[in-house]
Amino acid sequence: AIVYLTEPIAPAIEPIKQLASGYVLFAFIISLAREIIKDIEDEKGDAATGCKTLPVVAGTKIAKFLVFALVLLLLVSIIMIQIASKQWDARISFIYVIIFIEIPLLLLLISTLIASSQSDFARCSILSKVIMVTGILSMPVFYYSLN
Repeated sequence: AIVYLTEPIAPAIEPIKQLASGYVLFAFIISLAREIIKDIEDEKGDAATGCKTLPVVAGTKIAKFLVFALVLLLLVSIIMIQIASKQWDARISFIYVIIFIEIPLLLLLISTLIASSQSDFARCSILSKVIMVTGILSMPVFYYSLN
C-alpha cells in the first residue's frame, strides 16, 4: 500500500492497484472484526464505566452477528479472488492461503458463533491477530511463488 501511495506511476499499474487494494481491504475488515471482538470481550467493564461500544449499545448478539458477517465477507471474497485468478496454478501461494488464512477464518467464524465467555472472546481475538499476521506474511509467499 505504501508503494501505491508514494510511487507516482503505481496507480497506473493495474496489478499493483489490485494488490494494494486487496491488502488494504483485508487489513481493514479483519481489524474491524477484531476490534468488535475485543469490545465484546470487555463488554461488562465498558458498560460499568459508561462506554458506548457496539456490544453495550446494540447487544452481544448483534455484535457477534456483525463479526460473523465481516469474517464471512472476507472469506468469500478471498475464495472468489482465488477462483477469478486461478490461484491454484501457483500452488505454494494457493496452499498457503488455504492453510494459513482461509482455515483460520473458518475457525474464527465457528469460534465467534459458539463463544459465550470472556475467555472465549479472548481466544477469538488472538485468532484474529494470528490471521492478521499470516495475511501480512502472505506478501513474500506471493512474491516468491510467482517468480
